[in-house]
Amino acid sequence: MKKLNAFVSLNLIFGPALLSISLTGSPSEKSFSSLRSSSASKVAEKVVVEKPAAATASAAARVVEMLLPGDEITLTTEFLITSGTDDAEMNVLTCEMDLGSSDIELTRDGSTEQGIGLRFSNITIPAGATITEAYIQVKVDEVNTDGVVNVLILLEDAVNAATYSSAIGNLSSRSSYVGDVPTIWQPGSFAAVNDAGLDQRTPDLSHFLTYLINEPGWAAGNPVSFLMVDPFVRDVPGLTGNGAFKCVFKTYNNNPTFAAKLVVTYTAADAYANGNFPVEAGSSWLYNDLGVDLTGVK
Repeated sequence: MKKLNAFVSLNLIFGPALLSISLTGSPSEKSFSSLRSSSASKVAEKVVVEKPAAATASAAARVVEMLLPGDEITLTTEFLITSGTDDAEMNVLTCEMDLGSSDIELTRDGSTEQGIGLRFSNITIPAGATITEAYIQVKVDEVNTDGVVNVLILLEDAVNAATYSSAIGNLSSRSSYVGDVPTIWQPGSFAAVNDAGLDQRTPDLSHFLTYLINEPGWAAGNPVSFLMVDPFVRDVPGLTGNGAFKCVFKTYNNNPTFAAKLVVTYTAADAYANGNFPVEAGSSWLYNDLGVDLTGVK
């Protein structure tokens, strides 16, 4: 939930106050389009108040939703791979899975052409957020400075992607989203073990996340899964395959702190704060958007 720099202070029920609200009529909840903040510098865009069981001066109301247009807060957050089953390789020909490797080869391991899965947990980005930048950062496991490696990056088209399993074809059986144009990553030089800089960073992936968090069923805290493969395997025009050239990075099984990271910069949209905010008859109400009682707090 976005933290907002504004509070609403109200005397709600049946009497003279900063604002008097008459909770009558049907349905049992009424929306109010404008409520003044305690500092008078902010206006609540919407507050929904539940009608008390008895419309008397001794009854209590309950604020069940509110929306405040607070100052925009832009965050840059790292999302991690949290399990050895969240980075995986799959043999493109046999569809056999490998969940236990200490490194991942882009995109060929010896003579084996492979697909890659990277799944990041607990993506705490709310639906409707504005994503300005997103990339995956990896850490070098083997020095490789020869040739050009092309990597096609796809998004798993699922708002709650499951962790990978050893089942045959567990990567290739997943639906993927390409976007308007293919996203091709050409990693830079993998010149030294443990390097994790611009050369080991994907191009911008914000279009993928923007698509996903606006899909029905997305909720903050869901995982995100990306798939990678030689573009030649997916018949991307103009690319003829990586051959023996490769880039190798560390996995969760190598060291959890060395695993790939998803780094996202985003601004959360104004959102409703849902919760139980009790307001006694004739009393003052001062809660923030997380439901914390701020009465008496200066």
